Amino acid sequence: MLPALACLDRRIESALALESAAPTDGVDDADRGLYVTHAQVRRLLAQDLAVPWLGSPSIDDDCARQAAAEQSSRLRNLSAAFELTPFDQGVLLLALAPELDLRYERIVGFLQDDVTRRLPTVDLALNLLCESSREKLARRSRFTPDAPLVRHGLVRIVADPMQVEPPLLSRYVTIDAYIANWLLGQDGLDPQLGGYVRLVAAQERDLGPRADIVRRAVASPRPLHLVFDGPCGAGKSELAAALAAKLGCALLRAELGRVLRGPVADHGVVQRSVRQAALESAVLYLDAVDITSEYDTDALAGLLEQAATHRGITILAINGHPSLAGTRFGHAVRVPFDPPDFAQRRSTWQFSLRGAGVVVPDADVNALAARFRLTPGRIEGAVRFATRQTHWESDGREAAPARLSDLFVAARAQSSQALGNLARKLSSARSVEELVLPADRLTQLRELANCVRLQALVQDTWGFKDRVAFAGGMNALFAGPSGTGKTLAAEVIAHELGLDLFVVDLSAIMSKYIGETEKNLARIFDAAESSNAILFFDEADALFGKRTAVHDAHDRYANVEVSYLLQRMEDYQGVVILATNLRKNMDEAFLRRVQFTIEFPLPSQHERLRIWRQIWPPQTPRDPDLDYAVLAERFEMTGGSIRNVALAAAYLAAADEEVVRLRHILQATRREYRKLGKVVAEREFA
Repeated sequence: MLPALACLDRRIESALALESAAPTDGVDDADRGLYVTHAQVRRLLAQDLAVPWLGSPSIDDDCARQAAAEQSSRLRNLSAAFELTPFDQGVLLLALAPELDLRYERIVGFLQDDVTRRLPTVDLALNLLCESSREKLARRSRFTPDAPLVRHGLVRIVADPMQVEPPLLSRYVTIDAYIANWLLGQDGLDPQLGGYVRLVAAQERDLGPRADIVRRAVASPRPLHLVFDGPCGAGKSELAAALAAKLGCALLRAELGRVLRGPVADHGVVQRSVRQAALESAVLYLDAVDITSEYDTDALAGLLEQAATHRGITILAINGHPSLAGTRFGHAVRVPFDPPDFAQRRSTWQFSLRGAGVVVPDADVNALAARFRLTPGRIEGAVRFATRQTHWESDGREAAPARLSDLFVAARAQSSQALGNLARKLSSARSVEELVLPADRLTQLRELANCVRLQALVQDTWGFKDRVAFAGGMNALFAGPSGTGKTLAAEVIAHELGLDLFVVDLSAIMSKYIGETEKNLARIFDAAESSNAILFFDEADALFGKRTAVHDAHDRYANVEVSYLLQRMEDYQGVVILATNLRKNMDEAFLRRVQFTIEFPLPSQHERLRIWRQIWPPQTPRDPDLDYAVLAERFEMTGGSIRNVALAAAYLAAADEEVVRLRHILQATRREYRKLGKVVAEREFA
């Protein structure tokens, strides 16, 4: 930077020479800047637009030639990246000078006739760098917010805190700290970007059919705005890194979701990211996949407008949520990343498993690909997770192949966890042996599980997805009195399929405010799309109640809620199980849309006997003379009530420090009858 500063020194020397030739009006140099005489005021009024110095053209020509010959490569790169004029470069050098040598503070104070003003002002920059009053007026526009120096944050125009709304000419020109360090050869990311932005090493990889996207992007004119639309793990960042590698530059990745969640002061991160990408000649990658409609749309639009100022390639990664209307990204080139179908998922599983040296039978690979709708990135993560788990459990002694159970656990871990904030996860470790139902009901449950297992084969491979509308998801209705095993059956189904089970809390969905229930349902189904879990709606008649004739606005909006839920049920690609005690209250349109309707009847005497025998944990001490057949014959209760009686009897026995005896069971049964409002006939307890 020294040759460029030498040019600045010449201009200052010229200004000092002109100032020395001016009459002092009796003011000593020691008192300069402390007061102004009448003669000085008259001389200032006589000057042309208050330009105290008019530099020599010969000096300007010499400086221009020297700057062109000896300008530093960093200043030259900075000027090219942000379209800076020679005047802008001069302003930048003037603001940089006090950062290099504190003697410039004293010189600046002298030139501004005020020893307290040690930073250059807009007026000083215009006076030093302009040759006429006409040029000075024209150069004022280089300090406006839209000017390159200010828009890109290279310098800041700062008002004196002791002044109220000072004019532009009296405002200070200060250089950004990172730009000053960068000009002096200090590399690295701007510290203000910490936690939000990182440089990603560009990597060339086999892109398959997407290689054509890279070719077209390289050949397109700049600036180029691209929108990569698809779920997390679909390969968007890999394609961006491959594009950067093809261009021979780095990839600058900014987390827009974290910026929006941060304080308002951090919203300047995007502006600094654009500046950093220009300095690094990098591809700017804005990750907005986790942004939903709940974010401030105005703030998001502002960030996208800032990002669109990048003169290189800017990539916005979304998952269909951010609104691009009103921004320059609204007309950007869209590159869709569709979720992989069954065949693509199976191929990715096979490729990743082979790469990890794991041999898995084709049937197990098909089960993983059919059960979990994962993107390629998440499949690779699941394979790494499972192999590490297997290696850990084998204590590193041998490279044992990953077990199918580990792969299922890893696949569930790679699924989206956003549903955990909106629903409650239920244990899915219940086996089918615990389920006591009539044989035909058990057959229906097995058919439901088989339909989920074979869903990919029938819909994707056999083509039913293209022939039958809304053939994607699997919906089932469990109807029957409370305690007949509906929730237990859902847990058994989840265990058999190896999927997580989430019960939706209706209190968190239902709202008295118009439109809020639909928004809550939208959040549930949006999160469930990538969760690979079973959704379980208990007491579903509260949501799927019959639509009624419209008598007032309340009826109309209640019908809208049911209609919206029916629509989302049809669009949802996963498994939904609804349970109700009152099937007759369900809307007929919903009953038409479910594939399975399974009735859960009250248990027969034989079924109650099975429940009484298997309800006790093996560790529970019991009287060997307990007659479960008599209990099953005398007390007509559901499985849920029998479970409550057994638990209460165990507590009574523990309080008496005895094994569970008949009197404990009878006492617990009386309590259960009274709780249910049943008449307690003592002859039944004889």
